[in-house]
Amino acid sequence: LVNTSHLLKKDFEESFDKDLIENYTEEVLNMIPMIVKRYDYNEEISLSENISFKFLNAGHIIGSASVLIGAGNKKIFYTGDINLRDQSLIPKAELPRHKVDILITESTNCSVDNYPDYESETIRLTSFINKIINNNGSVLIPVFALGKSQEMLKRIYELMEQNKIPHVPVYTSFMSEKIDQVYDKYNYQVDRIEKGFKLNQIEVMPFERDSARNGSFYSEPSILIITSGMLMERTGSYKVAKRFLQLSDFGIAMCGYCDPETPGYRIKTAKKNDHVYLSRYGEGIEEGIIVKCEIENFRFSAHARKKELTEMIDKLDADTVVIVHGDEAAVNGLGSYILSKEKETRVISPAKGKSYTL
Repeated sequence: LVNTSHLLKKDFEESFDKDLIENYTEEVLNMIPMIVKRYDYNEEISLSENISFKFLNAGHIIGSASVLIGAGNKKIFYTGDINLRDQSLIPKAELPRHKVDILITESTNCSVDNYPDYESETIRLTSFINKIINNNGSVLIPVFALGKSQEMLKRIYELMEQNKIPHVPVYTSFMSEKIDQVYDKYNYQVDRIEKGFKLNQIEVMPFERDSARNGSFYSEPSILIITSGMLMERTGSYKVAKRFLQLSDFGIAMCGYCDPETPGYRIKTAKKNDHVYLSRYGEGIEEGIIVKCEIENFRFSAHARKKELTEMIDKLDADTVVIVHGDEAAVNGLGSYILSKEKETRVISPAKGKSYTL
């Protein structure tokens, strides 16, 4: 929470109302755990005589939940961020067993029909890592501290255990390690692919901020799974990437979403010999870096693909579908599928500031 406050004030001042950001003080944030109430998945929670709800495992990150709401004789299912595929650690989401009246669904990955599966992307990642390490280089994998970090660490661990990639030092960030401990603490209470598996049984090296300049991974082939996922300025991955970009035998594996305004997006879309300006303020502030390293993009999204969401829509057979959490192409991609069905379904793509009666 304190880290969130720091990021908001440092990196997103232009995106948020400054009066609202000022509420994110350490004192206020430390009070939040005191007012949070814990509920188990599938536990019936009553708000009134006619309104109840329960959480279902959303398969996105540890503790993520979809919500099934009972309002009178109507059933409303809100997916939130949902993943309908097994990941390395977290199994796929649980869905309602019966028809719902209203479905509110995310659409993150629905701009394309052929979003790759984890297996094919793992094969590509394996090839990329072997290519870099065989040239005595190191691989940087920028990650979000929550979710992506743990999933990629487990995936890299499995590849080493299967001898598909060399056994080299693996570095992780301090924030990721703290979240690893949460994953380990609840490895039996929350559904897991491998019950009892703990991330702390994976041997890792702590990434120290000072090592971004002269860490041993510059002279010894290594894999760095470090934050931030979008390579925000002043973070470990940002500092390391600035060096890696200039080293022809090194590689950067981009594995997650990057906002177009972030340094991560500029790296993600760069090609060899391009000039990359990592500073948000452009060429006048920072000298461009000529890309010499290998850059590859992989899709290990923790969101459901269009195929899985359309199958969910067919199964739940809702009379009204509200499509959220996607850009225009994604919303249109999912909406067009629903409208192509013979059944008359009301489809809503909510507009900001507009009210809807469900």
